[in-house]
Amino acid sequence: MNSAPSIDFYGATPFATRLHGRSCVAAWMLSVLAFFIATPSLFAAALTATLDRGTIFEGETAQLSIGFQDSSPSGPPSLPAVRNLAMHYRGESTSYSFVQGRSSSSVTYTYLLVPAAPGDYTIPAISVTAGGQRLSSQSLTLKVIPASQRGTGQQVDA
Repeated sequence: MNSAPSIDFYGATPFATRLHGRSCVAAWMLSVLAFFIATPSLFAAALTATLDRGTIFEGETAQLSIGFQDSSPSGPPSLPAVRNLAMHYRGESTSYSFVQGRSSSSVTYTYLLVPAAPGDYTIPAISVTAGGQRLSSQSLTLKVIPASQRGTGQQVDA
């Protein structure tokens, strides 16, 4: 005995309903993926500049990190020249996270600072266009103590 295929509420066979259900799931997944790809632009981008130490002795180096949160420039930012302070690009690190439905990304560019002489060095604010936004950091100060004062009880940042 031949039985006719059953017809569901929408007038489709069970096979067609399964296909339709799968395409709905696929479309939903693509929509969610597109949302999360676009999500970083919905959050405020940020730029930070930090030194690993604010005070060093002559002959030592410091590390400058420039971090971008939820945005990134097209490459390492150009740094303003500071007299008697060499700045050498060391590389970048990138991270992505997805926590409780929110995606975020960060890119950090690292520079090695090599002072030529003791003194106080001011690294001006760094301004960069990233993700269509103009971002700026705060200025930083690096204090370099003469090597002759090492061991005299002069405190430096750890």
